Amino acid sequence: MRELTADVVASWQHKLATEGGTKTGRGLSPNTIRLARSPLNGALKQAVAMGLLPANPLASVPRPKPRRSVPKHWSPDEARHFLALHEGDRLWPVWAFLLGSGMRIGELVFLRWPNVDLEAGLVRVNEFATVLGYDVHRSTGKSREAIRTVDVDTHLVEVLRMQRRLQAEEELRAAEYEATDYVFTKEQGGAYHPQYLSRLLGKISVEVGLPRLTAHGLRHTSATLMLASGVPPKVAAERLGHADTTLFSNLYSHVTPTMQREAAERIGDALFGD
Repeated sequence: MRELTADVVASWQHKLATEGGTKTGRGLSPNTIRLARSPLNGALKQAVAMGLLPANPLASVPRPKPRRSVPKHWSPDEARHFLALHEGDRLWPVWAFLLGSGMRIGELVFLRWPNVDLEAGLVRVNEFATVLGYDVHRSTGKSREAIRTVDVDTHLVEVLRMQRRLQAEEELRAAEYEATDYVFTKEQGGAYHPQYLSRLLGKISVEVGLPRLTAHGLRHTSATLMLASGVPPKVAAERLGHADTTLFSNLYSHVTPTMQREAAERIGDALFGD
């Protein structure tokens, strides 16, 4: 631990930015590096508290600045076009539910029927899948706000009913079926791998002539649709399980000018309208 100086930490951070930790050797994004710093920072703070280090060497190494960019997403017309093209496909309920609910792909693959109330139109999100390498592990979610109850409209309720009928039919047809209580399952039963669905979406979105999106892009699309439809950012952030409403608003600042214009018109109508 005495050899862990600020220079060593800075070198490690630079290596993550240039070489990364992936098989491709590509550098990691500033946000991913910031996430990697967090557990190290906690360990070093504990070492200082226990008298093992005189100071935290990470404190003098600046965090990488996040890149400001508009999240990749589809327009409402593109989202509707994609769903229309895939209507009747067995994965249509997956894509429709991701777009309508804004759930993370790791939340969707571990969603269970006992956490779905079709009559009340409620879905409880309390189980999460995370991928290390290619292995799927259970996690506690990205934040405390990740555990939440999501309201679903009548269209998504019908999507869930359609999925339940599909599962029952596939279980009857299959010679061997892996029975689970997961909502979205493979043709032979069992949970999906999050990366499989995300990569498949990227492939088929290009095949139909749309901008390439992964499952995370559908989440961004859902957030954009909510804000463009007049849903307050705080409500949208809560629905998506975002821990920081301010960060959420900054991330989707390309949508909020429209909301500002609508707010201005409504105030004007209230004050000066007939």
